[in-house]
Amino acid sequence: MKPKLHFTYDCVMMLLALTVLVTGIILHLKAYGIVVEPRQVLKTVHYLAGFALAVFIIGHFATHAKWFVPVCERDPLYGTVFVLLIIAFLSTLGTGIVKLCAHVRGLGLWHYWLGIAMSLLVIIHVSKAFPYFLKLVGKKQ
Repeated sequence: MKPKLHFTYDCVMMLLALTVLVTGIILHLKAYGIVVEPRQVLKTVHYLAGFALAVFIIGHFATHAKWFVPVCERDPLYGTVFVLLIIAFLSTLGTGIVKLCAHVRGLGLWHYWLGIAMSLLVIIHVSKAFPYFLKLVGKKQ
């Protein structure tokens, strides 16, 4: 992938991640008696951004899969964060799909906390990968 396209792809992925995080937190406020309207619009934005993010994450993983083993050998912490991030992503996506299709008592709270964990892992992942990303963007096309 060319550096400018790579940069654009990653920026879109981060905007989707922020959209999912913010709408998820706003939707969760209902548990504390704070209902933000129009709730159905927020849910729709959350679902659509979440599924778009899933597609981008899968594409991101496919693009970087060949780098995974060498980077993890150099930095085991990065590898651990990456594996935990994949687990959190799949768990969050799975609970989100089940929530969308059926009402399972207590699943919303699991989905919320998995999403928060995934968000924290994304912050660590981005902070660890940022120097590599700057090197890539700095290269001539």
